[in-house]
Amino acid sequence: MRILITGAAGFVGQLLAERLLNEGHRLLLTDVIEPPIPSAAKNRENAKTVKADLYEEAAKVADEDLEAAFIFHGIMSAGSEANFELGYRVNVQSTFRILDELRKAYLFESGRQR
Repeated sequence: MRILITGAAGFVGQLLAERLLNEGHRLLLTDVIEPPIPSAAKNRENAKTVKADLYEEAAKVADEDLEAAFIFHGIMSAGSEANFELGYRVNVQSTFRILDELRKAYLFESGRQR
């Protein structure tokens, strides 16, 4: 299965990526920094990493070959409380943009009208 993980450089993203790679899945890992491929994972060659700001570059990771997505990116409570606009941009608007790009990729792949 080809799977997207956003926030892949974070704690949960790294744990999930390791498990999915060990199970033989193909992963697309993305974050605002270049996400590492978990060093203890098997099948590391099944992972591709993409550094992307999903607010600006969601289309970079919306691939019609994806079969699942785990959306883990975000600014957690203290960071979003300190900077509400940044929290809203990352937690709400970036999530909307990646979901919209995935919708478009699905419609393209399935031959449906947008």
